[in-house]
Amino acid sequence: MNKNSIAKMKNGVLLLNSARSLLIVEEDLKDALESGKISVATLDVVSTEPICADNPLLKTPNTILIPRMVRSTKEAKENLMNTVYTRLF
Repeated sequence: MNKNSIAKMKNGVLLLNSARSLLIVEEDLKDALESGKISVATLDVVSTEPICADNPLLKTPNTILIPRMVRSTKEAKENLMNTVYTRLF
């Protein structure tokens, strides 16, 4: 997904990426979020894991980054979801 495919979307869409591979050009997503073309993006995959401090999505509005929790304990997953819920509501 890049600026060309994003341009074909309706304005204000919600984007959810839970794919295991890199599908999104992060700089293009950042631009779309800043312009309002995409209203919210939620991702559990980024280009470099663990996420780098200079990743453009860390400072982009309306972006929810969720760590991949496949091998985590039940307690760790519950703690993460409580944290996310508290920040959203």
